[in-house]
Amino acid sequence: MENVFYRINGEKVLFSQLDDEGVLYDLEKNQYLSINQTFTSIFLYIQNGLGTEEILSKLLEEYEVEEEE
Repeated sequence: MENVFYRINGEKVLFSQLDDEGVLYDLEKNQYLSINQTFTSIFLYIQNGLGTEEILSKLLEEYEVEEEE
């Protein structure tokens, strides 16, 4: 797998964490999106500059599963 990096456009999307879950607000569409615990983790990892390989590793560790699962 190629290590791909994404960026969050803070001018178009706002994020708030509520316990283990989160809320995204799309400023252009004026819409809220509730996100679950897994997507909140992924969003925070992207926000912290991690690539797909590091995110996968963190999720495997966080959920205590093997990659095959």
